[in-house]
Amino acid sequence: MPRVVVAAVKEGNFEEALQEVFRPFGGAEGVLGGRREAFIKVNAVDFKPYCHTDPRAVRALAAILYRAGARRVYVMDNCTQGNFTRLVFRVSGLERAAREAGAVPLYLDEGRQVEVTLPTLGYRVHVSRWVKERLMEGGDENLYISLPKLKTHSMATVTLGVKNQFGLIMQSDRIRDHNWNLHRKFADIFMLVRPHFTVIEGLHALNHGHYAPEGLAGDCVEELGVFIGGEDTLAVDAVGADLLGIDPRQVEHLRLAAEEGLGCIDLEAIEVIGDRGPFRRRYTPELLPVFPPDVRILEGAERCCPEGCSLNTRMVLQMLYVDFHGRGGVGRLGGPGTGGGGLRRRGGLPGTPGQAGQGKGPRLPGMQRPQGGAGKPHAAHGDKPHKHGASSGLGVHLAPGQGHAPPHHGPHPTSVGQVRNPRRPRWCRQGLMLGGAVKRPERSEAPHGGGSADDRGDTSCPKKEGRRATFNWKLLGIG
Repeated sequence: MPRVVVAAVKEGNFEEALQEVFRPFGGAEGVLGGRREAFIKVNAVDFKPYCHTDPRAVRALAAILYRAGARRVYVMDNCTQGNFTRLVFRVSGLERAAREAGAVPLYLDEGRQVEVTLPTLGYRVHVSRWVKERLMEGGDENLYISLPKLKTHSMATVTLGVKNQFGLIMQSDRIRDHNWNLHRKFADIFMLVRPHFTVIEGLHALNHGHYAPEGLAGDCVEELGVFIGGEDTLAVDAVGADLLGIDPRQVEHLRLAAEEGLGCIDLEAIEVIGDRGPFRRRYTPELLPVFPPDVRILEGAERCCPEGCSLNTRMVLQMLYVDFHGRGGVGRLGGPGTGGGGLRRRGGLPGTPGQAGQGKGPRLPGMQRPQGGAGKPHAAHGDKPHKHGASSGLGVHLAPGQGHAPPHHGPHPTSVGQVRNPRRPRWCRQGLMLGGAVKRPERSEAPHGGGSADDRGDTSCPKKEGRRATFNWKLLGIG
């Protein structure tokens, strides 16, 4: 019978709660099992507050592993949303937390890549050589711990231990089958490599999806103060889903992985250690119905997958509207079957089988993609817009004070590329997800270097000046 520990964080003592998670498995020493190196896979989807693994949990876990005898601890991810992992780690505080504990940030989007084949879907995807050599082939010598955040997910239902591994493959490989096959893809990646131990960080939990706009944080983010951990990732995910109020049998990627014999999702067959009652909620993966009223959303009658065209673009549309006062005036198309009503159908629509990422989607009159304007980011209120203007490609213009002002249910929205971190470096303030140049910092003077995943095992990365941070339209399925 798999065991899963639910440990409350008392008085901010993160290490004590994590030690409680490890105790039934022989403590951190037993989990480490004499291995020399440990790899912590965080959820660092973006630097937006609350959407990534809490740096305090990363610092505490790395410190525990060093005391248990690890010679080197790595903190790794490969971010999405067109981000550079190095930038997300810096702005979110994950880099600082890792280094304060003596761990090495490992940026899986940098360095050599190798191909691996998804066992059921049958095609190849790319992973860092670190993942292939240290985790897939060197699992006996290296400890792999997954440290996801406790979140619902509009497209995946939940994003916990199994879903966390989607960050092991390269961004360009995540586009394919970001549709009705998405859950199968998660299960296939889990068949290739599985964590030795999974700890879900629930210091805060996210309702209504995994990427809550800051303006809706009051409705989507709740402080819980809990860790959920165990050796069986599926069992840990099942208990995590149960705390969110979601039946794990209704999470398709968990069901598919369980059918492959990779773990247990039957709550009756899992021994839960600790009191989960105080942390049980009734959350939903459904997005809040807050969208710009002047954007017409059309979805194909034939098909418009919630795992891609529908909810992926709705999520971005909501974020642009709520946090940046985006306005509309045109429309958003998704899926085959939207060719009528006077709208021109040019090539494949977003989500059409065989057309993903080929840049042949339809356009409505006045709908233009930005050309990467060089202006500085503007604030949500009262500042100037981009010098050349900025458009989301969804018909949402990032111009303050125009159109309908979205409701604010939480913290005051911040401007594009400006996260509320008073110590963020100048190069981060100038970075812009929707265009603009990013000036990289000097190589860190920290003892272990900067964490570039190259094939020599050297974790340093040379300085890169003026790298372009243009938005990847293919990630939204509209390019």
